[in-house]
Amino acid sequence: MRFWGKISCTQMDYWIAEGTAEPPADDVERPADFEARGSAPGVNQFGYWVCNSPDEGKWTALPDISPSDINAARNIRVLFTGDLNRKIVTNPYYGKTEAFYLRAQIARIAMATTLAPKGIYRLNEDDKNVIEENAPEEGAIVPPSTLAMAKKENWVHYTRSILKCGRMTAMAVEGEEGGEEDENAAPKKNDDP
Repeated sequence: MRFWGKISCTQMDYWIAEGTAEPPADDVERPADFEARGSAPGVNQFGYWVCNSPDEGKWTALPDISPSDINAARNIRVLFTGDLNRKIVTNPYYGKTEAFYLRAQIARIAMATTLAPKGIYRLNEDDKNVIEENAPEEGAIVPPSTLAMAKKENWVHYTRSILKCGRMTAMAVEGEEGGEEDENAAPKKNDDP
C-alpha cells in the first residue's frame, strides 16, 4: 500500500491510498466488459481507499469500476464535495454516487500521469502490448543523474492509456462468422447497395 495523493473538495478533502488486496465478496453481477481487480493492465489493477482526515484513521474502500464509469467520468464535470455517498446529479445522467465518480477519476489520473525513467522498461519482443523490466546482458542499468532527469526527454509514459471503450485492453468479441474481432477496429464496409 502507498499514499496516492490528495484531492481537494468543496467541503472535506479526500486523502487516497493505493494498494493490492482481494476485493470484498459480493453478489453483484458485473458487466461482460468489467476488468477484474488485480488484472494487469486494467483500470481495477489496484484497490483504492479514501478518508477525509488521516488523523481519524477511518479509511473507506472505493468500489471497483466498469467501463461505463470511465466513460461517464470523461463526459461529466462535477466538483467533489468530500461525501462518498452523495448522489451525482448531472447531465448526462449518472445514477451513481461520488464514490464511483471519484474512483473513475483516480483511474484516469493514474493511467495518464505515471512516468518512468527512459531505459528502465521496454516492450516485450513477442507481445508489444506488454511492458517488462529492461535487463540488458551488459549488466545493470545505470540510473541517469539528477541533472539528466530534469530534462523531459529522459522520461517515458509507463502505463497504457485507457481506450475509448473504457478499458485498458481491447475485448475480443465474437464476429458474425464465429471469428474473433477487435471492438476498437474500424467498422467493415458493406458492399450491398
